[in-house]
Amino acid sequence: MVPAVASAQTAPPPPPPPGQPTPPPPERHDGVRFRGGIAAVGGAEFLDNFGIGMGGLEGRLGVQLNNLIGIYAQPYLAFGAGNIGGVSGATGTAGVSALVDFTFANRVFVGVGGGAGILNNPAGPELHIRAGAYPLMGYGENGYTRKGLMVGLESRVFFLSQGGTGLTVMQLFGTIGYEAF
Repeated sequence: MVPAVASAQTAPPPPPPPGQPTPPPPERHDGVRFRGGIAAVGGAEFLDNFGIGMGGLEGRLGVQLNNLIGIYAQPYLAFGAGNIGGVSGATGTAGVSALVDFTFANRVFVGVGGGAGILNNPAGPELHIRAGAYPLMGYGENGYTRKGLMVGLESRVFFLSQGGTGLTVMQLFGTIGYEAF
């Protein structure tokens, strides 16, 4: 007869009670992973001391290199209406930015990049800056992808040319949405 050999494996921990979130694994890994998100935006567009209220949507799709650095594309679409110089009207903006994002202590982020946008009719390059926080944050099933509620502020500065005249248009938005980073 062959003697029994003791198993070197240990039993997995029991699952949490129903309604309880799964606790994160004791050791977190850091590495390359998917980054994505979607957010609602609201704010204003400013040109020559005039402002128009705007609202819209934006998305993020890219890669998180590690817990600190993410690189992603951010398409957006916003619409607004208001008075400019006594003239009522509606406007829209669409575009895409490429950003580099730095996340500190898993909760606070700052991003900067550039891209291009179409503002009603003129189109041109933009400078894009965003900052914010993740007040509600958890971990994905792999134990290291972070995900949660994102709140932030964004500024886009467009450098446009219309009829030979240079225009600088600024947008300031508050954002709220979901992000996996």
